[in-house]
Amino acid sequence: MKYTIVRRAALVACSCSAISGALACNSSGGGWKQTDDPAELRSTGSADIQDFDKAIPELINKMMASQPFQDEMARLHDVLPRGKKPLIKITRLQNNTTERIDLDAFWFQPVKEVLNDSGKVSFVSEDDLGAQIAGFKEGRTRTEPRLPDLVMYGKLATLRRGSGDEKQVAYSFTMELASTDDNSIIWTGGSRVVKVNGRPGFGL
Repeated sequence: MKYTIVRRAALVACSCSAISGALACNSSGGGWKQTDDPAELRSTGSADIQDFDKAIPELINKMMASQPFQDEMARLHDVLPRGKKPLIKITRLQNNTTERIDLDAFWFQPVKEVLNDSGKVSFVSEDDLGAQIAGFKEGRTRTEPRLPDLVMYGKLATLRRGSGDEKQVAYSFTMELASTDDNSIIWTGGSRVVKVNGRPGFGL
């Protein structure tokens, strides 16, 4: 299932094609182009929210289509109580750039929306009050707290390069999914957004 992009009010409206490699508009007037590397998207201008809206959902959709992910879903379906979905928690999103980026809004939320919409997993709530209520219910019923079946973590990094008049800033998104049964990695993947002739920095 593809992610439905929700634009912020301050952004120019933009539609992205569901076909990999097609062109899409962005606020700077350029378009995303698929390169020879299927994990790389290239566009002009400075980085903005539209690059996250494009790269993150495609990365998660790639994960869900992978055979290791599907095998793990089938295994957990066999061992979990009837009607229970695998429980997943994002443990950390690491910003290895020099830029201030709200990874919760621009990374965590798109990941959560894609996976929730798929109907394949449930997420651990990050709400403190909700956790307290769940703990109270577990204490009253003397049930063991349910722990995540899977953990996900990711990293954002940048690489600046260029020759002549062309300057490039490459934003690298990497993510891993691991089982909490034995801490084994189920899936790992990444994507890159290359901004051509754009100033370093993240803009809205």
